[in-house]
Amino acid sequence: MILLTENVGITALLAWLFYDSIFGLLLLPPVWILNTKRRRLEEQNQWERQLELEYKELLVSVSSSLQTGYSVEHAFEEAERSIFLLYGKASVLLPGLKRLNGQVRLRVPVEKAFREMAENYGSEDLLDFAVIFGFGKRLGGDYIQNIRDSAKKISQRVELSQEISTCIAEKQLELKAMTVMPAGILAYMRLAAGEYMDPVYHHLLGILAMTGALVLYAGSIWLGKKIINIQV
Repeated sequence: MILLTENVGITALLAWLFYDSIFGLLLLPPVWILNTKRRRLEEQNQWERQLELEYKELLVSVSSSLQTGYSVEHAFEEAERSIFLLYGKASVLLPGLKRLNGQVRLRVPVEKAFREMAENYGSEDLLDFAVIFGFGKRLGGDYIQNIRDSAKKISQRVELSQEISTCIAEKQLELKAMTVMPAGILAYMRLAAGEYMDPVYHHLLGILAMTGALVLYAGSIWLGKKIINIQV
């Protein structure tokens, strides 16, 4: 419902600003597609960042439990409690841990249960570690050290990602201001000096000019987001 209201609101605003016509509502399909894709991409990125943070805490918790003498199975149970205390029911990793521990209680090998959890989440980090963990446990490798090394690497990457986010936060605010500014100026001109805007409405050349401006406006927003979208 929120997405529907947002898409209709954006379309109505663009129709008023760029066309001054109800026919501008024909922009709804492309606005719906592009804005819905944007929202889903932002939600996916937020979900992946949260998964990365929780995965780091999972490895730290399991590593600490193993160092104190717990078995691997017990270490994952402790990790489930730690993740719940840190993130509560909003945790993205908690359902997978609950399923993993439930399978282990049914005598499923912990490395197999962890591999299934990693495949369900589709995380490369989880899958890579699941392979290392599985080989280490079956072949008697030092999987405690593997967990430590993985936790360290994930922690370093998360910290680097957070530092980059902090560095580009100012640029992100500038982009938001620049995104709103053209529409704000156009709205001000319409409200304060509507007669100067009349020639660009309800005329073929004016409609073409405003359509070109709208395409350029949308392209500039897209390009700005691509420039500041730094992946680690």
